Amino acid sequence: MHNLLNRVFTGIRLNFPILRYFTSRSFLRYLAANFILILLSIAIAAQTATYRAPLDFDGDGKTDPAVARIIIDLHERQPLQWWILGSATNQTMPVINFGAFRFPGHIPIPADYDGDGKTDIAVFLRGANGGGDGNQAFFYVLRSSDGQVDYIAWGIDSDDPYLTQDFDGDGKADPTVVRCYIPGNPIEVLPARTWYILESRTNYQTYRVEEFGKCDASRDRPIRGDFDGDRKADLALFRELDVRENGQTTPANRFYIKLSSRRNTVRAVRFDYAQNGAVIEGDFDGDGKTDIASARTEQQGESGYRWWYWIRSSDGRFVAKQFGLNHPNFAQIDLFVPGDYDGDGITDTAVYRTFDLGPDRRAYFHIDGSRDGYRVVQWGLELPDLPIAQYLFSQ
Repeated sequence: MHNLLNRVFTGIRLNFPILRYFTSRSFLRYLAANFILILLSIAIAAQTATYRAPLDFDGDGKTDPAVARIIIDLHERQPLQWWILGSATNQTMPVINFGAFRFPGHIPIPADYDGDGKTDIAVFLRGANGGGDGNQAFFYVLRSSDGQVDYIAWGIDSDDPYLTQDFDGDGKADPTVVRCYIPGNPIEVLPARTWYILESRTNYQTYRVEEFGKCDASRDRPIRGDFDGDRKADLALFRELDVRENGQTTPANRFYIKLSSRRNTVRAVRFDYAQNGAVIEGDFDGDGKTDIASARTEQQGESGYRWWYWIRSSDGRFVAKQFGLNHPNFAQIDLFVPGDYDGDGITDTAVYRTFDLGPDRRAYFHIDGSRDGYRVVQWGLELPDLPIAQYLFSQ
């Protein structure tokens, strides 16, 4: 029987050359020698399939230059216009009025709320009267999948909505607020920063409450990101001052990250370069994990330069890069607007320049792409436009 099967199998191999190759010793040796590389390629392919660039309004895998324009009218409504340059066609997407700029007004909180791979236009309304007195707050979301508007009651008007991300890993952003105090007379200051996460995986029927960070003089700054690469956002913050509690000191100038893959594990990373600067969200090495990163101005006489600093999560290497200018005497101050503008899965350094030594009052995106190199894109006006990317982290 064994000899019979061997002859049949050998006959099949002879009649089908492709089978003869895949059962040959040379192919098996190749497979063994490249086994690790094959597994790595499969992992990269899986990662690429789920990767989503930030602020990708047209779904082509690239960050789109986008600004919010304040329209002043006689009724003091001040509509908020969204001007987006679609990278798929390099043409202006339809201008949309969504939100209003009443102080403190509607805060842009764009994200992919419906899970279709496109960033949705969205705002956070600070209470019925515009803010400050503990009113119910709302997320207004314009779904890109069907053009309908979701009105989601979540938080109060003193909350911080900037941490909205995908915390449950279903591919949809979860409306999130971080609370440090409750308005009143007197104001009630909470002992810990409290994160309220409304879960999209249950169609907003369930929520999580997490205490992470201090509300006192520690100057904790909550930050965004997926630092362990499990496609779920992590609770994270940067601490600027030492905190002494229960006889122990938690040192300053450190990122503290509560990893979603290990719920009880808090990772601490010292990073002095975030002091007096902006904490940046980005994956600068393309390994699918958010890197420890910041950017700030290094002054040289009356002029200054924007410097970017990060630690590559793939190999722990520290990187410092000069990109951007700061000339306050000439009203030229570059804003940090990182993103994946060339769609290669690696965060690009980019700045939004509102004064370029010209009389046209236009604004420019200066982008140093990891794949496409340096380019300048004219988009927006010096006033009254603001780049949407600035809402994603603290400048």
